[in-house]
Amino acid sequence: MNTDLKHSQITENIIGASFEVHSFLGNGFQEVIYQRALAYEMSEKKPDFERELEVGLLINFGSKSLTFKRLALSKNNR
Repeated sequence: MNTDLKHSQITENIIGASFEVHSFLGNGFQEVIYQRALAYEMSEKKPDFERELEVGLLINFGSKSLTFKRLALSKNNR
């Protein structure tokens, strides 16, 4: 885990949960199915989302292997 990244613990938890969901469901479902499964998986982990975060995750469940991209808000985008 790269602890130099902003909010690395929370994003690593989300990415890990995404891999668990993709491993269980595979690919080929509509986005809402993955959204609900990820929400359920994250409710089990009880992450702290109470604060406003400056990072985002783009997660692709549509391929055989899950892919993701971590996006960080730059000072110019605030």
